[in-house]
Amino acid sequence: MLTSLLTSCCVALAQAPEGSPPVTAPTVASAPTIDGRLGVEEWREATTIGRWVAQGTESPAEPATVAHLCRDARALYVAFRCFEPDPQLPRAFRRQHDDRAFEDDCVQLFLAPENPEAAQAARIAFGGYEGALDTWYRDIQAYYEFTVNAAGSRTEARNDVRDWNAPWEAAVSREEGAWTAELAVPFATLGVEEVPEDAIWGLNLFRYRPPVLSGWVCPGFGGYRPLPLGLARLGGGRMAVPAASRPEGRPSPPTVTLRHFAVARELCADVQAAGGTGAAQATLTLTSEGRDPVVTHADLRGAPGATLTLPVEGPPGARCSARVVVTDAEGQTLVERSLDAAVPATPSWRGTRAGLPLGVLPPWTPMRVDGRTVSMLGKRLTYRDCALPAQIESAGVALLAGSVRMVVDAEGRPVRWRSRELHTREQADDHVLLESVWRSERLTLTATSRVEYDGFTWNEIALCPTGTVPVERVALEIPLRSGVCRYAYEGHAQAGHALSPLGLRRPIGGNLWLGDEERGLAWLTESLEWVQAQDRARQWEVLPGDGQTLWRSTFIDTPTELSDPYRARFALHVTPARPVSLRKSRIYHGAFYGMESAPGGLGLSLSTTAALDPGRGAFECWVKPTFDPAETYDASADRSQYNRQFLSLRTSADEVLILYYNADDRNFRCVTRKADGTYPVVLSAPEPLPAGQWSYLGLSWGEQLRINVNGRAAELPVTGTVAGTADPGGLRLDLGCFQVDEIRLSSGPRALEGAPDAPFAEDPTTLLLNHCEVLNDEVAEAGRLLEGRFGQGLGTRDETFVERLGREGKRIVIFHENWSRFQGYPDLEQVPKLKRIADACHANGMLFLIYFNQSVSTAAPEWEGFHDDLLAFPMSNHYHRDDIPQDCYTGCVNGPYGELLLAGIERLADEAGIDGVYMDGTTVPWYCENPTHPGCGAARGDGTYLGHSP
Repeated sequence: MLTSLLTSCCVALAQAPEGSPPVTAPTVASAPTIDGRLGVEEWREATTIGRWVAQGTESPAEPATVAHLCRDARALYVAFRCFEPDPQLPRAFRRQHDDRAFEDDCVQLFLAPENPEAAQAARIAFGGYEGALDTWYRDIQAYYEFTVNAAGSRTEARNDVRDWNAPWEAAVSREEGAWTAELAVPFATLGVEEVPEDAIWGLNLFRYRPPVLSGWVCPGFGGYRPLPLGLARLGGGRMAVPAASRPEGRPSPPTVTLRHFAVARELCADVQAAGGTGAAQATLTLTSEGRDPVVTHADLRGAPGATLTLPVEGPPGARCSARVVVTDAEGQTLVERSLDAAVPATPSWRGTRAGLPLGVLPPWTPMRVDGRTVSMLGKRLTYRDCALPAQIESAGVALLAGSVRMVVDAEGRPVRWRSRELHTREQADDHVLLESVWRSERLTLTATSRVEYDGFTWNEIALCPTGTVPVERVALEIPLRSGVCRYAYEGHAQAGHALSPLGLRRPIGGNLWLGDEERGLAWLTESLEWVQAQDRARQWEVLPGDGQTLWRSTFIDTPTELSDPYRARFALHVTPARPVSLRKSRIYHGAFYGMESAPGGLGLSLSTTAALDPGRGAFECWVKPTFDPAETYDASADRSQYNRQFLSLRTSADEVLILYYNADDRNFRCVTRKADGTYPVVLSAPEPLPAGQWSYLGLSWGEQLRINVNGRAAELPVTGTVAGTADPGGLRLDLGCFQVDEIRLSSGPRALEGAPDAPFAEDPTTLLLNHCEVLNDEVAEAGRLLEGRFGQGLGTRDETFVERLGREGKRIVIFHENWSRFQGYPDLEQVPKLKRIADACHANGMLFLIYFNQSVSTAAPEWEGFHDDLLAFPMSNHYHRDDIPQDCYTGCVNGPYGELLLAGIERLADEAGIDGVYMDGTTVPWYCENPTHPGCGAARGDGTYLGHSP
């Protein structure tokens, strides 16, 4: 859906077609009238853009869209003609300003008032560091979105922030076979008073015809893939951008994938040979040590493809080679693939019993059944005559305004059920299995629901006909109380939002949650092949009404001759999974190795009498290290772990000035970090920092950048430091590894000659002067006074970092991904170091958790022998690390990867003393077509698989 446009604050540069010049917006003498009606004369001088492609393809979008583009001295003007053959469309609501107009039939203009080609290219900083996704973008300053739907409702945003408002015009109209829109965006709205002739800006145009997105430049994007922009020249002559052409129907070679499933001891070759490839036969050959070659064939004549498999036999260590060849009718090779492998020994984690037998985990309690009410910790579900709940209570509040119901229309009317039965088929501490059977004259509706102790319910619906029955509609309806239906979450963080007063409409997907701040109800499903509703844009409808919000999921919406059972499978999860009792402020996410012995430290904000200017100023102090700068480094460790942070200044432009102790220099180093994660300025103090004594430290910036330690200075011809204005409280001292005395901040640069021999004095440029003689409220708990360079100085308590967290009231400490050398992997070699942290956390009343996710790393020990067994297919590379070079692909816990994780986590709990895991990505139902995973990939026989999201 179109909100995928609005999930990234960076852009990718793209041109359409590749290598073409920028599209022009000619300067016109007379501006068009913005009334929604596209007059021929008023747009005659405009550029026409007929190239409109479906998202993620180079194929022309259907139905077609044409845009017109021009400018004058005041504004940019855009017109859209959206051809529409369906008389029921477009669909759009008259919405309040800034309501979700982009969910209706709409058009969008994106503008970046600068040349994206001149902006610096950088890799997205996600997952803790630049390049984790290995995705590039252009670091433009701002981009603007202007959206108008087919009813004329508007919304706008700046860098995805929708509370930005500014004047612009839009109007829409209808004509035979199309709807039209006209937009005028004043340049002043973009903060530009005058636009030079022939200026190059970033621009893109989109049309959303739910649920299909198309545009001028429209690759796949959204989530962490940047918004694409083309180039527009504001001025110049009129031009025409012709419609996209269909790819030529040239024959393409067959697609062949060859895999070795070591756990399943199987070779698998998938051949896709659609019409025109000329493929006639596929041959898979396996050659093993000490064995005769084994061969299997598949006839591809007239077939779209085939899957060939062979068993792999032999003792551990035995080598084998495989080769698949696709030939044409004359026996000529069209494509071939080969691999060499060894039969691996059975891994220790295979067949693990970790986590078994299943049971009720604390803090949950055994389930209770009282008549037709099922109770569990924090929740209660009540039933009547159906295995779907009549009422749901969570966190003390009822969610439903009426019973959850299946709606079935057959033979032109709602089905009249003659009998309704509900039975409890199983009852245990951790689950209850319910089954209902409803019967009409010609249909039987069976619903089963497995209700688990955390509020998760797995539901299967079977509609069985007697003979052939015409069925017009099958839908699930959940009437929610309006008061608890305030927000929607659509599967990932960027797709969470307040529910519009007009509700929402979507294709049915794998994940949707509705609720309020405290509770809600989630839908999940493993696959969607059973959803047959033709109106994809409204398979899901969330319809606010009088006292209730109806959540309707339509599975069948057109007449269907039903002669076989129709089955639907989905989960409903009542949230929260367990009562929420711990505030996020009591969870610490920054665990690191050595924290059990690291000094507690102290963060100190430096508040000044006037705003500190990142362009001109000076910082001075006396500082003493609490570590030995001459220490010997562990050659096997990352040298950066010996760096020590001291001073940082963050600005409104998300740039940072950093002054820290650098392990290579063994003295202070000043760097500037740009918003894109680059470090353009690096300046180090000369000579090592003395151990165990007070040192004068000065940093001055203005026409040049200068650093002075004990009278020895270094400088760079750099003007200012970082862009933007200093954030309030953005200047911070970190005293974790230092003691400090005599702090002075100045509004302008200082000469920084020599080292002073007396306390600092105030002068007209002084913004802050602290002699460190008293403890203020900010440092009273963690700080202490000690002997300084002149009188008293400031240091930290004699406590470790873990002790400090306990004293501050933290209750959970989480070590994120870098605890393991391999992303998301149970790295058992880290057990001794983890145990030291866990023991320290427990001694201070805290729990210790470590991070996992569903990643299989190319650097992990199992990659070489087992990656085909562990991965979800098709392969999805979603992470990259540089500390130990590795790419990370999605694993599927429904296969052997789940055993690897469980066995490793069990050992980490037993041997390292961890109290649990922080499992990232569990809200995403990861898709998998791996045929060796039970319930994942079901072979279709043509080289493709029906995948599931288990």
